[in-house]
Amino acid sequence: MLEKAWAKNYGSYDNIEGGNPEEGLTALTGAPCLKITGDDPMIIEKLRHYLQQNYIVTANTSELVNKMDKADQKLKGIY
Repeated sequence: MLEKAWAKNYGSYDNIEGGNPEEGLTALTGAPCLKITGDDPMIIEKLRHYLQQNYIVTANTSELVNKMDKADQKLKGIY
């Protein structure tokens, strides 16, 4: 639902392709958002803490996927 609202705000899905979830959440909720990358050594502890606090948590694979060729994406099941 949030993605649809974000796309409507920018005119279409094509206009938001490859965006960052934290940007959309901040714009739609007014709440500050934090980006945690997969190479953060404390990622599991941080996610556990945020989930216990009932924070909204989202995931994004665009940075990872952009570095992979189509065959590797299909093999790993990431699109």
